[in-house]
Amino acid sequence: MFQSPGSFAAASLTLGGFPTMNGPFSVVAADLDEDGDQDLVSANFNGSNLTVFFQLSPGSFQASPLTLGDFATTNFPASVAATDLDGDGDEDLVSANQGGRNLTVFLQLSHGSFAAARRRPSALGRPTASDQR
Repeated sequence: MFQSPGSFAAASLTLGGFPTMNGPFSVVAADLDEDGDQDLVSANFNGSNLTVFFQLSPGSFQASPLTLGDFATTNFPASVAATDLDGDGDEDLVSANQGGRNLTVFLQLSHGSFAAARRRPSALGRPTASDQR
């Protein structure tokens, strides 16, 4: 069906819901698995985590999302961004955590797979003592 620019399909798509996503606060779209489709990442403020929905085909997302972080690493994330932070060509994720007053970086190891969280103070961007271990 042809749709004119600026119009949207009548049917909506709903992803997540409680408890998968508790208090979604920010969303970013990025091709995290390098298949050419935009995937979605939600910063879940009340859940203190990020939820990654990989797009399988246009408009179709996997039923079970990937969850990253927890209260200890992504404490009340208020924002999420995707960019290549380590120069390897893969999109990495960073969350701005209001509760922790810090940033949490998730480096992508391979398509759709992320390394353990590394926290950085938001003001200076230097590793904390716990990051040196």
